[in-house]
Amino acid sequence: MPPTSLPAPAGAAAPAPEPASGLPQLGTYTYQVTGTESATGFGSRDFPKTATVVAHRDDGLPASQVVFDLTYSSDHTERAIAAYDGDGVSFVYEAGQVRFGPMAQTNQGDYQPAMTQVPLPLTAGVKRSGDTKVTDSGGAAERSESWTATVTGQDTVIVAGAAVATRVVRLERTSDPGSSQTVHRVRTYWYDPARRLWVKYTEQMHGEQHYGGVAMTYDDNLTATLSGYQPAA
Repeated sequence: MPPTSLPAPAGAAAPAPEPASGLPQLGTYTYQVTGTESATGFGSRDFPKTATVVAHRDDGLPASQVVFDLTYSSDHTERAIAAYDGDGVSFVYEAGQVRFGPMAQTNQGDYQPAMTQVPLPLTAGVKRSGDTKVTDSGGAAERSESWTATVTGQDTVIVAGAAVATRVVRLERTSDPGSSQTVHRVRTYWYDPARRLWVKYTEQMHGEQHYGGVAMTYDDNLTATLSGYQPAA
């Protein structure tokens, strides 16, 4: 079955109903992607041209949370659990696996406190900062990250031929000294308040982990723009 039309922003023709829960609509979002990723000893490769984000609910999640399963390829998958509340959109959990040849780097962690991705209100200059501890399933600390999320302004993004008014948010996060995992990650979100989701994002990331005294690094630089949507069955 081909994808249905995208949920429309407020004021557009035949707008999609907004969920009463305040979460984005559940289903599969397709993004067009450009960019590269690289790892120690394996060089650089292009991202596939499309990625999908499946927004869904899981048993036991609070009503204010949704799971985003992001698939760039069979070699690169990510998961985030996002909380939507009066302070904005925050991640309470992230996980990912990236594979280059026989090598796979896997990370997952709970965020205490949650890490803001999109702060409210969506007014230029609004800023949230914090320090988040990332813990594994056993509660052991993997790293801590200092982060700042800033609303930088407004912009219009063309999504499937339609102009969408967005708020632009820049999130910069850096692992604190002494963390066993080194991370510096900058994301810029073009957030659509009607969809309650980013219709475009860019990312520049450098990560480093040590295995037996050997440093393994990962870098990416990408842009993703929403192009399709399939509602959940």
